Amino acid sequence: MSTYYNADYPVWTAGRPADGVFKLHAEISYPELNILYHVGFWQMFKYALVQYIAILLIFAFLCERFKFFVFSHQLINTVAIKPYKNS
Repeated sequence: MSTYYNADYPVWTAGRPADGVFKLHAEISYPELNILYHVGFWQMFKYALVQYIAILLIFAFLCERFKFFVFSHQLINTVAIKPYKNS
């Protein structure tokens, strides 16, 4: 596998152009290279954990907002029970 430069018709003119800009047109061809990489367990676990936490945070936020809406608008009847006796 190698990279090659193929210049069929190179054109070079000496001197500077009137506008002072150097222009170069080039086309470089190089072969495609396939690289196979097998992911290890810990890398896959880390990737899965990041995705799980991202989804968990979104659903936890939405569930908390839904719970607040339901209980603040009294859509479900609730009774407060004290875990201790009043003396």
